[in-house]
Formats: sequence, structure tokens, C-alpha cells
Amino acid sequence: MEGGHAHGALAFDGERPVGWCAVGPRLDFLRVLRSRVLMREVGAGTWSLNCLYVPAKQRGKGVASALVGVATDHAFALGADEVEAYPVVPTGAGRVPAAFAWTGVPALYERAGFARVEREGRPIYLKHR
Repeated sequence: MEGGHAHGALAFDGERPVGWCAVGPRLDFLRVLRSRVLMREVGAGTWSLNCLYVPAKQRGKGVASALVGVATDHAFALGADEVEAYPVVPTGAGRVPAAFAWTGVPALYERAGFARVEREGRPIYLKHR
């Protein structure tokens, strides 16, 4: 981050890290701002949860859900009006290869109270304070 500020959440099992996610003001993420498929009207109160990682051995244990919850709460505590996420929608057999799911899947955000924004292009899920 250009301003020297970074936000996110880390998950630990004892002393061992088992996951992380990035969250911050959308206006701080130039790649998100420049993305044609993620364009929508936003203000300074819009935060972006744009990257999530949980190692394969830790998946299915609720780590990703905990990270999304903590990151969202953190954003709201720091003044966010809304938090948006950009999950990958499964196709075909309903599974997304892990290498392509670094933004999560819709069910993860739906369980956390996010709602899909009806729009063309890549899905955006949104949670208001």
C-alpha cells in the first residue's frame, strides 16, 4: 500500500498460521479500481475483501468463514459503510480448482451475510454495515 497502511486478517492454529485474507478501502486497491469487470459506483466507505488463502490441509474447517467474518468486522470498526467481495462462481461439477478460488466462492460470502449485487460482469457480493 502506498500510504504504508495494510489491513487484513490472519488465522492461527496455536502458533501456526493457517490462513489469511486482505481487506481495505477499495480506493487503495488500484487493480480493483481499474478492473472493467468489477466497475461500479463506490465511495470512500466501500472496502474490498479481495484475496483469501487457506492451505489445502486447513480447508473445510471453517477457517475461511472465520477470516471473512473477522475481516468484515475489522472494516466496519474502521468506518467502512460496505464491504464487497468478488467470488469465483463454480461451473460444471460445482467445484472451483483452488488455484482459481483465491477470492472465495459465493457460498462463503452468503453464509457471512453478503448479498449478490445484480449486475452484468463478474459477480460482486456486498455486505452493508
